[in-house]
Amino acid sequence: MLEGSGRLRSSTTPPEALAVLWAMTGADPYSQFVFQRRWSPTRYEEWLGEALINLLLEPSAGGT
Repeated sequence: MLEGSGRLRSSTTPPEALAVLWAMTGADPYSQFVFQRRWSPTRYEEWLGEALINLLLEPSAGGT
């Protein structure tokens, strides 16, 4: 879906994007941030969304 949108970073292949998504959205990162580091679930969700956007998507034309 990301590849078809034209927004996937040109330096990232679809299999690499899938690996990043798999690694970052698993139970372990959530547990480490929320339970061990005591982030709120909302803070983790916001951080994760921003991190995935920055890692996987080409910057938008508007710069955001």
